[in-house]
Amino acid sequence: MCVALKRCAYRHKGKIMENTNIVTTEQQAPNTISASNAIFNVQALGQLTAFANLMADSQVTVPAHLAGKPADCMAIVMQAMQWGMNPYAVAQKTHLVNGVLGYEAQLVNAVIASSSAIHGRFHYRYGGDWERCTRTKEITRDKNGKNGKYTVTERVRGWTDEDEIGLFVQVGAILRGESEITWGEPLYLSGVVTRNSPLWVSNPKQQIAYLGVKYWARLYCPEVILGVYSPDEVEQREEREINPAPVQRMSVQEITSEVSTRTSAQESAANVDAVADDLRERIDTASSVDQA
Repeated sequence: MCVALKRCAYRHKGKIMENTNIVTTEQQAPNTISASNAIFNVQALGQLTAFANLMADSQVTVPAHLAGKPADCMAIVMQAMQWGMNPYAVAQKTHLVNGVLGYEAQLVNAVIASSSAIHGRFHYRYGGDWERCTRTKEITRDKNGKNGKYTVTERVRGWTDEDEIGLFVQVGAILRGESEITWGEPLYLSGVVTRNSPLWVSNPKQQIAYLGVKYWARLYCPEVILGVYSPDEVEQREEREINPAPVQRMSVQEITSEVSTRTSAQESAANVDAVADDLRERIDTASSVDQA
């Protein structure tokens, strides 16, 4: 409720009189709606559907895996509503890995840092000699595509698995209502198996920090990123040949011929052994060289 003063002036007997009236008005709260209850509001759901259709018609401002797919764009819109972010900005930070929609680690980190679950920013502790993991090198690989084999040049790490032993990061933040930093468990670089991002080669300290933030959030404030995964958390499946070469089959005639050959070889070996035994027996029983 809002109380306002309404002033009006009038002239009475040559004097300017001022009359003050108290006017009572009702202050309306802003019409806001969350992503969770939008599906139960017919008007809001219609507006979201129209926006998702408009978003799906985009050719440049949305990634290829979302273009022309209103239902997937609707999921992005609702997720952006929950985070209070621009749906187009959220869409640009998504990737499709093995049929699973993944969000970039940078976006997930920003969502957690800007949420009300923590106070301030995240804190990081690094352990070990990270200078050992700063070298990179270029290699050439052969890959199979639709049009045959092709060659690509990639930059890979220039260090070994032994160099990663002992390197870790520890992530911490101040939870809402607390005054001290809550530190998570150390995350060791040697224990990170899935590394889909090329930044694991050029900037491993940043990537492991992003991953540590997600692990910390899933333990201490899971409601912030419930059901949200980054490409580094989705295991990359190994490529396999879809149409392998058929196994060479043998005809009945070839099998019979092979069996006959093996039988003949076995019989020949048996005959040789018999002749050798007979010859040794004659030598042993002979009384002279002429008899042998």
